[in-house]
Amino acid sequence: KILFCLRNFVFGWRKCAEDYRPVPSFTYVDLVMKRRNHPSTDDEGPSAKKAFVSPSEDSDMTEVLDAKRNEMNSLHTGFQKRTSALKELMQSVLKTKEFANGKGDLSVEDMRRQGVVLISALKQINRSAQEQVKERREAVQDGKRRVDSLQLALQNLHYQVLHLKHEAAKCLDFQAVDETVSLLSEEKFLAKVGKSRSDFEDDHELMLGRLNDEMEQRIGLVSQRSTELCEKDRVIAQIQELKEHLAGLRPGLDTLLKSTAPVQNALQSTFAEHRQVMETARHLPEPLYLLFAQFQSFTETQRDSTGFSVTVAIGGDCEAGKKLCRATIERQRAKYLRRDSDSDREAGEEEESQQHRKSKRRRTVTNEEQRHNMVLQPHPMTVSVTVTEKGCGGVEMTFRYLAILNIVTVQAKPSWVTAQVSSCSSLMTASGVLNSLVEDDSGSDPQSAIASQIMKEQNMGTFERHVSEAGMAYRWIQRLAGLGGQGYGVELPKQLEDIILSVRKRIDSRFALLQQLTALEQCEVPIRGDASAFFPARLSNKLVAFTRVRDPQSLSWICLSSKKQLIRPSDLCYLAQLQRKTSDRTHLQAAVLISQDYPRVTPLFIVNLVSVPPLTSGGSENALSQFTALRGIEKELNVHYAELIDASHDDIDILGLLIRRLQMCFDVLVETDGNRPGEPAATEKRFLLPKGGRDHARAFRYNATHQVFTLR
Repeated sequence: KILFCLRNFVFGWRKCAEDYRPVPSFTYVDLVMKRRNHPSTDDEGPSAKKAFVSPSEDSDMTEVLDAKRNEMNSLHTGFQKRTSALKELMQSVLKTKEFANGKGDLSVEDMRRQGVVLISALKQINRSAQEQVKERREAVQDGKRRVDSLQLALQNLHYQVLHLKHEAAKCLDFQAVDETVSLLSEEKFLAKVGKSRSDFEDDHELMLGRLNDEMEQRIGLVSQRSTELCEKDRVIAQIQELKEHLAGLRPGLDTLLKSTAPVQNALQSTFAEHRQVMETARHLPEPLYLLFAQFQSFTETQRDSTGFSVTVAIGGDCEAGKKLCRATIERQRAKYLRRDSDSDREAGEEEESQQHRKSKRRRTVTNEEQRHNMVLQPHPMTVSVTVTEKGCGGVEMTFRYLAILNIVTVQAKPSWVTAQVSSCSSLMTASGVLNSLVEDDSGSDPQSAIASQIMKEQNMGTFERHVSEAGMAYRWIQRLAGLGGQGYGVELPKQLEDIILSVRKRIDSRFALLQQLTALEQCEVPIRGDASAFFPARLSNKLVAFTRVRDPQSLSWICLSSKKQLIRPSDLCYLAQLQRKTSDRTHLQAAVLISQDYPRVTPLFIVNLVSVPPLTSGGSENALSQFTALRGIEKELNVHYAELIDASHDDIDILGLLIRRLQMCFDVLVETDGNRPGEPAATEKRFLLPKGGRDHARAFRYNATHQVFTLR
């Protein structure tokens, strides 16, 4: 048992010694020396290294380290010697007992006493080692605390350096008062004081002089402002006094008007009605009031005009209009510009749980529709203007003010003397009458920055999507209402007379077009008596059909034409079919495209020849001649139409004149072709020979004086 205990004790002490043996090599001083030899990247400059450990402390620490290290080495040497001696002693005891065969021996007792002494020495060595380990641990902890304190001090220094750098940057970026104040330039200041730059000692004195000059100017402006404010108060008091005086005159004037009512009725005076209308007009918003004032002035100046009339009226809810002031409208507009509702909606969607998302989505859609309706809600008061052309018809225009979008829209209702033709109803509608009064102004883009921003913020798209419910926002209306109306470099009319004249011309042209289309659908070509002299007396073909074509691309020969790129979606397309009177084998088809801006933009013709048998025979050369002849007819109709306008002195009947020219060119095309079997020879018409060469142009131009067809 004794040997077993000694063995466990020795092994335990060795393990303890092995566990704590590396500790002395990682003392605080070694750590300090290591940091001094390999400084960290966080240390900045030599001051950080010197502040870590002083030279005197370094030398004292080294001496202590050497002493402790020698002491540990001596303990380790003593431990090795005593353990080896104890091991030899145990082996001797074992051999002695084996040879003694269990008999007592005095030498064994001596060895036991020696072993006890050695064990006591080992205990003393173990105790010393434990004390050394404890001291080293305490030293390491002290070193760690010191390192932590130094590290904290270093961080404080870093923070101080950053703070100083920040303060230095603020000082460098500091803007003095003279840099923020708009001073007189140096040249103007020197010219004002009558000095040169050499009269000042340095730039600082020059700057002080400029600042003093600015101070004097501002003091003068302050005194002038106080004087102007006093004058303003005096004028306000004078205006108030005059208002009170006028208010005192109001009862007397009302009494006078009531007493003179019989005289006004006898003289058929409209003063009372005009006064009542002006009282109502006071409650109109500013854009509508400008429109009303201009139309009212135009009506009074053109009261005795014959041929047309213009009437103006105020409609809507006057009581509701009184409650809406300019400040209220501006507050509503600012609310929709800030997008507060969108941010609230997004925050609400984040807070809602999964089970309520569907209902929340439905409520969001409803709220969005309500906001869109509020944005497009017009002012409760409107201005109605009716322009009537004698013998034709008229158009009633109702102007509305969209307060939040800050634009004016119009809804028109035309009326005609005769019934409309169903095939041309799109040209006779309100949009057809008012569209393109100004070039490229379709009423779907008001060119308003405020309206575009609000509709973008509220996810409403473009204004074109809401034209059906809001009305047409033409740019000339915005100009007349004082809301700008600039766009695309197009010169807009500045006077109301120009707009009224354009509307009158549009009504006349639409009515004339209505009459022409009615006659053409009945296969009659409308030609005035004075214009028939520019065509042959007799024609050998007739108009057999004039029908509306909804989709021009459905005609195959139009798709093959190079002019299909000129077709616009807003154009009306009609198909005219001509047939020879002497034979039904030859037909001429013509696609007639009528623009919204008729008659300023003349109709476009695309022709095609249908013949059984073919018009020409003889190979590709005759086919080329036929193609050239058809292009010549199109050239006569689409290019040389100005001479028809000059001859008739008006352009509103240009459609009928072009149809008659198409008939004339059809006769020339057939009768100048010698390869037409079954066609009688031309005996009443005289033609010049076609041109030779590539074009083979034919004589489509008619000379009414000599009654001969000539070449161009």
